Amino acid sequence: MKEADPESVARMRADFRTRIGPVARTVANQVPSESPFIGMQKNITGRVQWGKPSARVSVAPSKKTNRLGFSSIVTVVLENKKKLGFSYTENAGTRRRPKKPMAREYTRAGDSKVTRRANTTQGDALILKAKRESSFNFKAGHFAYGHFLRLRPVMLKMAQKSMVKLGKKFSVRLGRR
Repeated sequence: MKEADPESVARMRADFRTRIGPVARTVANQVPSESPFIGMQKNITGRVQWGKPSARVSVAPSKKTNRLGFSSIVTVVLENKKKLGFSYTENAGTRRRPKKPMAREYTRAGDSKVTRRANTTQGDALILKAKRESSFNFKAGHFAYGHFLRLRPVMLKMAQKSMVKLGKKFSVRLGRR
């Protein structure tokens, strides 16, 4: 498609972003603006840096297929690059292996002393608090993923309409050549 008509890929990206972007922003607006972790103990700074995420739509039409044999052309990304509390919380609970009692050895800059610290239960406390505060019961994705799943059928229909529309335009343009 890109070789036959380079402009069509740019139009496709723009069309997906304009159609799906508002729905993605709706998902981002469902995330609480105040930190659900107020009052947690054992936090060095006394609070989890929480910020409402912004939504963006990523379009990668030439992405290689994954091990299941497909790849998503459109991806909705929710992130707050300045305050990482939302990102930490959405990914909390995805650990695949049991944690180790001690962290790996490290040295601080300008110091030759090798240091090691114990892994605390702070992460487990964060996961439990997120599960209590969330209205969804997922392993991870405590605040946005459930809203995304509710609106996913709407987004899929929008993407399908966009693909059909762009396919028709693309075939007309190829017919002119």
